[in-house]
Amino acid sequence: MNSSKWQQSCVISGCFFVCRALLRPGRFDVEVQVLAPDLKGRHDILEHYMSKVKVASDVDIDKMARSTTGCTGADLENMVNQAALKAAMDGDVEVNTAHMEFARDKVLMGIFVCFILHTILRQLPSPVMTV
Repeated sequence: MNSSKWQQSCVISGCFFVCRALLRPGRFDVEVQVLAPDLKGRHDILEHYMSKVKVASDVDIDKMARSTTGCTGADLENMVNQAALKAAMDGDVEVNTAHMEFARDKVLMGIFVCFILHTILRQLPSPVMTV
């Protein structure tokens, strides 16, 4: 290698499981772990992705941010995309709170559990208050 032509490179690995051979001393100089965003970060991320879809006035971004503790930016983007798909499948022109909650449950719990949960909830009688 010609010492006058020094090149510096950066390798970014975004995965959960890395081969132990890659983590041996001397392979990488710096290992940076990026934590999941805090409440303000989740709020900002949701606000960013929700600005790209039509959102109904009943959607509370603060409430959605509080209910997505531990989610990464990719999870939140996926949640907004899933809510938009659900709204389209339901024939709605705007994403409402029900779509966002469905998408949140789907992202956090998976499609099978989410389908069962929402099927059961639809079958329950709605609470009626009498005075």
